[in-house]
Amino acid sequence: MSDPNGSGGTSGFLGRTAAFWTMVGGVFAVIGVVVTIALAIPRPNGPTPTPGPTTAEPTTPEPTTSPPTTEPTADGDWHWDTTGAGPYACNYEGRIRSQPGGGMVQYEVNNVTDHEILLFWIDYSGSRQSVANVKAGERDSRTWQAGQILMIADYSADCVEIFSISGNGRVILSKE
Repeated sequence: MSDPNGSGGTSGFLGRTAAFWTMVGGVFAVIGVVVTIALAIPRPNGPTPTPGPTTAEPTTPEPTTSPPTTEPTADGDWHWDTTGAGPYACNYEGRIRSQPGGGMVQYEVNNVTDHEILLFWIDYSGSRQSVANVKAGERDSRTWQAGQILMIADYSADCVEIFSISGNGRVILSKE
């Protein structure tokens, strides 16, 4: 005969043990369902970019990831060889701006001219922000976010070229 108060005997102990393990099994079942649901929700790779300012001109071209090129500027004296960035003509200054939220990349500006050059970051509002003066024969290497806009200017602060960083790379600037 079992004890109705559960104060003794084996059936009271077995009943409490079975109830305990049933409850533990239920908790694990709930955890398993929650984990399964959480893993089934698609997530973007990396941080979700925040929308950034855009250019006022809808005709601004998208950055390119074309192979390295060497092109003269309008005055024919400056040349560059670039990887990891798409070039823009200087007439885009004021109409193009950096975009936040890209992945971090390493980018180098290599000045192989006989003149000091100026490196500017074109900020989120499209304004020049001085970054560095790169002396003749020197380099400037920094970590940037993809989507950032850099402008290289001559020693008189006149634009030589604008670049949109798309990945790890460099620009080698020369002058004939």
